[in-house]
Amino acid sequence: IGPYQPEGEPFIVPMESERREDEYEDYGVEMHSPEYPEHMRWKRSLSRNQK
Repeated sequence: IGPYQPEGEPFIVPMESERREDEYEDYGVEMHSPEYPEHMRWKRSLSRNQK
């Protein structure tokens, strides 16, 4: 990761979403977990933008 720049923000977002893409499957299993709503909310907003 190079120097953080405001203009680079949009670029970092997709990168992070891709990184969590694998963990996304785990979220389904952790559906009953108390952290599920928070994580799912964040992942859902990213997924909507990506797809």
